[in-house]
Amino acid sequence: MPPFHNTDLSGAPFAREFPAPLVDHRGQPRRLADFQGQVVILFFGYTTCPDVCPTSLSRFAQVLADLGMAGEAVQVLFVSVDPQRDTAARLADYVPWFHPRFLALRPEPEALPALLQEFRVVAVRQEVGGGLGYLIDHTAGAYVYDRQGKLRLLLADQAPLADIEADLRRLLEAGGEKVALGKVEMGAPGPAEKGGGSAPGQEGAVSR
Repeated sequence: MPPFHNTDLSGAPFAREFPAPLVDHRGQPRRLADFQGQVVILFFGYTTCPDVCPTSLSRFAQVLADLGMAGEAVQVLFVSVDPQRDTAARLADYVPWFHPRFLALRPEPEALPALLQEFRVVAVRQEVGGGLGYLIDHTAGAYVYDRQGKLRLLLADQAPLADIEADLRRLLEAGGEKVALGKVEMGAPGPAEKGGGSAPGQEGAVSR
């Protein structure tokens, strides 16, 4: 079987489950196991992120559109790294704007360190001037889980959409559903990240 286009993390000993349930923007407690039967894209960010987060969410929305009906079996989860500001109401206004099926998850502030450690995500608060108050330097990229809830892939934040869609199609087919990949429309590159970027589970520069 040919390799995946994106980084294969099958069997990795991390990012297997949330240490504690996270509450979604509808008020329901969630665990990763709740989404078995779907292919899951898991992304860490925050609602006042000026560049990486909106660009990534827009790209994931394009992926679902390109997959057509097959995209209904793909669930995008946005996990906040800024629970102090990202209330359920704020997340509900922000995340579904990119796609109505996107789901936002919020950890309790005291549970955030254990969550970041389990998923090998860096999130560092940086005080700035102006109305924002502070930004959060955080790792970019996303994890992908198969229909059995197993971690399979790491997506770089600027991975080609065609590669993401091909890998998702393969995972969907492995779950027993044959899907037809729709036409891929590659959009213009997203805005440049501040300070570069690194994916979850990898050391390197972080992104705001």
